[in-house]
Formats: sequence, C-alpha cells, structure tokens
Amino acid sequence: MRLFNLMRIAEIKPDQATIITVLQACQDLGVGKLAETIHGLIFKCGLFANVVIVTILLSVYAKLGRLFDSHKVFEEIINPDRVAWTAMLAGYAMHGRGREAIELFESMVKAGEVPDQVTFTNLLSACGHSGLVCEGKNYFNIMSEIYGLAPRLDHYSCMVDLLGRSGHLNDAYEMIKRMPMEPNSGVWGALLCACRVYGNTELGKEVAERLFDLEPLDSRNYIMLSNIYSAAGMWKEALKVRDLMKERNLIRTPGCSYIEHRNDIHGFVVGDQSHPESKKIYKKLELGRTDWEDSSSWFCS
Repeated sequence: MRLFNLMRIAEIKPDQATIITVLQACQDLGVGKLAETIHGLIFKCGLFANVVIVTILLSVYAKLGRLFDSHKVFEEIINPDRVAWTAMLAGYAMHGRGREAIELFESMVKAGEVPDQVTFTNLLSACGHSGLVCEGKNYFNIMSEIYGLAPRLDHYSCMVDLLGRSGHLNDAYEMIKRMPMEPNSGVWGALLCACRVYGNTELGKEVAERLFDLEPLDSRNYIMLSNIYSAAGMWKEALKVRDLMKERNLIRTPGCSYIEHRNDIHGFVVGDQSHPESKKIYKKLELGRTDWEDSSSWFCS
C-alpha cells in the first residue's frame, strides 16, 4: 500500500496489473478509502470496461458491507459474465441478504448465464444466513437435477449450516450420514455451531469427538464443546474438556484485525505490544474502557 501511495505521489500511472493487485489487497484488508481512490483511478485510466477489474471492485465494496455501492458497480457492467454475477451473489450471501441473492440468481438465469458450483455455494450460503430453508433445499436439488452439477463438500456444508441454523439438527445430522463422500471439518463444524446455539449437548459431544479425530490440534473445537457444556450447567464435563486442552498443550490462536488510518494499514494482534505506538494505543483503550464503564448504566435501564 505504501508503495502504491509513492507511485501516486510520483504521478506514475498504474497499469491493469497494479490496479488488480491493490484491489485484491483492499479486499483482503477491508480498506475502504483506498478502494474509493482506486474506483476513481479506474475511470480515469479508462479501465471500467475491464470486467475482471470491475468484478474485484464490487467484491471489495461487498466485503466492506457497502452493498449499494457494490450493486451500483455491478449495474454499470455492460455484459456481466458468470464471475461477475457470482461475485455480486457472494456479496449478498456474506451479509445475509437471501431474498436479494435469490432475485439476482433468477435474473442471472434469465440473462442466459449458466450458474456453476461456486454460484450455488454462494446461493446456498445466502439462504442459510437468511433462514430460507425451503428455498435452500430447492436450489440444492436444482443444481444436480437441472444443471447436472454434483454437490461438493462445500455445498453439503452450506446445507448442514442451513438446517442447523434453523434448528433442524437431526435433519442436518441425517444429511451428513447420507453424504457420498467423507464429511470434512467444515461440515462437522457447521453442525457443532448449531449444537451450541440450540444447546444440544448429546449431539454436540458426538460431533466434537469427530472433529477431535479430524483436527486434534484445533483448539476451537474444544472451546466450542466446553462452552456447550457450560451453557447447560455441566461444569464437570466443561472442566474435563479444558483439562484435555492443557494435556495436549493447545493454545487458542489470538485474534488479528486491521484498520486504515491516513492511508496506512495497521495490524493488531490480541495481547501484542510490538506496534511502535503500542503504549499510546493501550492508554487510549484504557481511557475508552473507563468511559464505557461510567456510561454502562445507560444500557441497563
């Protein structure tokens, strides 16, 4: 990002490869203001007819939650290809806009564009995040019956997530047992999350044990099962899971986030103090925490 800013200062005109690289960085880091700058450069450099560049741009806006801007960019594409349609669909899926995703999918089909497996992954994900169970089941069947696309692991994972989120845990488990391939951690993980939400300790234990076999060193699965037990008041079982983590020397991976400030990208890791201005940052956070505590009564009344 700093190199790109130096190019702008030196008035070096970016080419297509540079634009794509910076846009992908914006997408990975969730940088908004720089994406707007690139948007302007795309017009200035006459690259808006490039479907690849514009598709990445709409994906960046979608990831930032700016679906209006994302859809506006999409509408300006004269002949969107399948990748562009799918990218817009992924944006709706990311933010739980199931109805809009279905409407877009139907428009895509009417426009004569044939959906692929990636398209259906995003469509099923959108249905899952919106609680559209019947619609999700319908599209899951359509992909094989009409388009001849065999469901992959990611499609089954979406369906298990869809059923689990809506409380149909037994149906989700039955679907896993009927899968023509071995379920991976993504499939079992979706069901474990549902067990936590709905407090199903019996199924949660069985699913967690499957995950322990697949990913014995992934601390998230142990923490999830421990939380399921704790929520049910099963403190002894929860403690056993925590003890098992200690025996296996499992440490939870610290969270990491990025922010954009004055055209610079700053990364932060939980508990890390390597940032050159870490003392100022922690002091500011401590002041903020005091303010939150002082004003907490407003939220409890």
